[in-house]
Amino acid sequence: MKGVPLALAFLLTLCANAAAQVPNPGCTSRPEGAAPLFLGVTTQIFGITCPAPEGNFVSTAHVIRVDLTVPGLSFEASSAPSAGSFAPTLTTTFLATTRSQIAINANLFIDCCTDTPPPAGTTTALQGLEISSGKVLSPFRNNPKDGKQPYPFATSLIVAANGLRIVTPTEPPAATTAVTGSHILVSGGQNVAPPNPSSSDSFFGPNPRTLAGLSADNKVLWIAAVDRLSENSGVTLPQAAQFMIQLGAATALNFDGGGSTSLAVQMPDGAPGLLNFPSDQNAGCSFIKGGRCERYVGASFGIHAQPLLSTSGH
Repeated sequence: MKGVPLALAFLLTLCANAAAQVPNPGCTSRPEGAAPLFLGVTTQIFGITCPAPEGNFVSTAHVIRVDLTVPGLSFEASSAPSAGSFAPTLTTTFLATTRSQIAINANLFIDCCTDTPPPAGTTTALQGLEISSGKVLSPFRNNPKDGKQPYPFATSLIVAANGLRIVTPTEPPAATTAVTGSHILVSGGQNVAPPNPSSSDSFFGPNPRTLAGLSADNKVLWIAAVDRLSENSGVTLPQAAQFMIQLGAATALNFDGGGSTSLAVQMPDGAPGLLNFPSDQNAGCSFIKGGRCERYVGASFGIHAQPLLSTSGH
């Protein structure tokens, strides 16, 4: 439609002025005050409400903003003893093991899902490219034959010599670290997320989601986790895209979602914690927040950051 580009340009202008409250037509968002976590790293909560025939979908988005110009930042992804052989791991455990300050679950994976410790020796394969410490541990556009998701797995968040990029390459990129999403959401500041192709595919419906986005100059990284507060909650891929545009992202991708959604942080006492509320509720699970259980996932992306500078003068 001829009016869409103008409407989108108007929305982006509002976003640039930090005045936009509409992550997609019909939805509203309510930001709460940002709080510093680490040097160059802040967190903020957004309440998102989207109307639906069966009633409003109400969700909470937990957003981490990283100023990539701040010194002392580094990044890593889950490792594996051999290519294609990942041990299902809680994102909070990944954070503690790698001593990261921030961690988010990344690639989709096969043989999902559990929130109780899997049997010793259990392994999983990832969907899409994953690079850890310069080693390709999941191949470019990997889609294991027993994987059920027919998604592109083509867009990756990569860490290379020239910094962080969200790219959809035609061949494996040169990178020290890479994690891959199911779909690209934002390209060139525009919403390119696919609509739901089938009412039977629940992945495209309103869901909790883990998201990543970069500013046009690649100097700001946002990672976000959308909660499922009730049965009627979560966001669709187009809604997630417009929310990332509101934050300021020129490129963005959807990592994973549903019960796998996990955004972990190092708490003031050094222990791992979750910003979001997980979805599962099972006896004997490994990590509980608000009576709900964190799920084991195939891969996570970690951010190392420096502590906040002291203001005491000592």
